Formats: sequence, C-alpha cells, structure tokens
Amino acid sequence: MLGTFIRAYQAGNVSKLQTLRSLPPGTPVVILQNPASIQSGGIGSQIAFAIVSATPGSLIMQRVESDSETGTVFHICEVIAEPSFHYFTCPSGTLTPEATLQRAQAQLGARYSNALRSFPGDDFVQECLTGLSIHDIIALEADEIGQHWWTPLEVTPKQILDDLSEVITQKLADIPEKETAWQATARKLTYEKLERTLNAIKNTAPEKLLNITLPQLEHHAILIEGAQCILFSGAGVRHISKQKFCNTTPNTPIGGPAKGTPQDKHDVELRLLARNRAVRQLCRAGQGKGEWGDFNLILNNSEHFSRYCRSGEASCTQLRDKTITAVKTILSIILPGWLTLMLDVILAQLDLTPGKHASMN
Repeated sequence: MLGTFIRAYQAGNVSKLQTLRSLPPGTPVVILQNPASIQSGGIGSQIAFAIVSATPGSLIMQRVESDSETGTVFHICEVIAEPSFHYFTCPSGTLTPEATLQRAQAQLGARYSNALRSFPGDDFVQECLTGLSIHDIIALEADEIGQHWWTPLEVTPKQILDDLSEVITQKLADIPEKETAWQATARKLTYEKLERTLNAIKNTAPEKLLNITLPQLEHHAILIEGAQCILFSGAGVRHISKQKFCNTTPNTPIGGPAKGTPQDKHDVELRLLARNRAVRQLCRAGQGKGEWGDFNLILNNSEHFSRYCRSGEASCTQLRDKTITAVKTILSIILPGWLTLMLDVILAQLDLTPGKHASMN
C-alpha cells in the first residue's frame, strides 16, 4: 500500500483530512508528519497506516517497538490520534468499514516479531481492508513487488577515483582496537603513501579523460507496489517511480535472462523480505536513523543496498568486474604503466575484497 499511496499523493489524488471524528469507524487513513518530503523522494520523519477506531479520536494501528531479546516487535494497538500530525485518505479496500473494523479489533493486542511485517503498518491495514496480506497478493498476482532491477548508470573515472580517496580517508580515521603505537604509525604511513599515489594518478591524467562515461555500469533498485522503486544513491535511501528509474527505456529485472540467473517470480517470501527491508530503510532514513551512511561507488552503492534487501547480505558484483577494470583500461591509454598498476596495489592494501560491503552499521 505504501507505494500505491506515494503514487496517488504525487499525482494529487489523495485528500488531507481536517478531522478524524467525522470519519466512520473502519476507515483507513495515512499519518504523515512531513508530507512535503514525499515529492522529493522521502517520506518524512513519520509515516504510518491506521484504521479509524470506534473510540472517538482514536486509531488502531501496527506500531514498531524495540525489544532487547527478540529485536523488532510489531504491536497492534489502539492509540489516540496525535493532533500535530497530518492525516490523509488511504486507498480503500474490498470490505465494508464495519468488516474492516472487526478485523482490526480482532487483532488488538497481537504482537509479531516477524521480518515479513512491514515497518509503516500498511500490511496490517491491507489485511483489514481486503482480507488479503501482501504475501497473498504477491502469490496470487505474481506482481513485481520485491524484484531487484537494474538500469544503466553513468559514472566517470574521476568519480571512481574520488570515492577511492574517500575510502583511504576513512581507513585513516578508523582506528582498530588494541592498536599499538608502532602499528598506528605503520598504518598511517601506508595509507598516506596510497593517498599520494592516488593523487598522482588523478593529477597526471587529462581532465577530459577523467570525465568520460564508463561503459556497462549499473544502478540498482527494489520494486514495490504502485510502480515505485526504493534505491540508495548520493541523496540517501529514497523512492522514485519505476518509469523514472528506467528512464522510460526497456529494462530487464535482475534475475532475468540478461543476468544468466533464474527468475524468482514465485519465491514469495524472498520478494516480500526484499520489499519490507527496503521500506524499513526508507522509513529509518526519514527518521534520521539511516543505516547506510554516505554513498560511495566503491564501498556503499545501490547494488550493495539492493542485494542486502534481497538476501540480508550487502554485496556488489560489479565492483571489480566492471568499475575498477574500466578505470584501469581508460587510464592505461595515457598514464605510465606503473601508475595504473598501482591501482591494484592500492586495492590490495585497502583489503577491498570483491563483493563485500564495508560500511554497513
């Protein structure tokens, strides 16, 4: 439901509610604290889906609680509507308000510690409105929800080398536990030497060469409902329309024939996990609790994010296969051979094992 609401909001097809008291019990609503952020790819610091309760001024909703023993816990409860928040109409369902309210009331007090639950509670409201869970919808409709997609990405050698410089700076700042004074000095000298070498590479190469577009690099995203995508970029974790992500050109979902791996259209739980992990990261980014730090083409990019959503493990297959190889090929045209070979030395010293994500908190 989140993606469907985002699309409707951006199209101006939802209405802001002046009061909840005039709504019949069983009516679905969306709660927002910063609604304007939706237009720029965020969701604000608060977004939640709820059902209007039979108690005046109250809502039934799925809230996220923290539990030290079981991790994230989802609690179905009745709460008093916060007057400072903004309330909007929500996509309706197939059941009557009376039946929707009954389903919501039947779940009051329930607690879930299931990774298949959705962070803003739209799955709870979906179940109350239709009698169908997101799991059911994916299984019945074979929808694109949770699929991992890619689209061509324009990147220059300069961007790659600049992000590699950031990695070296980060390595200098990261002080290992129980590091001796001798080890600290050796580490500092090593990374400072790598930094000087990298600067020599950047300063020697012509600017025109550093700013050409590298071939065959990819941008990655997770599809959710409403023809929306969630991705990670220099702007952080955000949502954009599938059409904008694909730039209106034909696109192949990851897992399709173009990637040489089996499609997983019918692996419902895998796709639901991917969708909910992506939504959770979008919500946490809006709350200022983002777990993805600064975007970096080497250590922390959109493929790391999307593969984390799919498998729970962040990784990047194009890091060595395409990105660094392309940079070395282009630089070898003009630079002395020893400078391009030094890229291999730098990567080895930085211990950037292919496919590993180094900055996830």
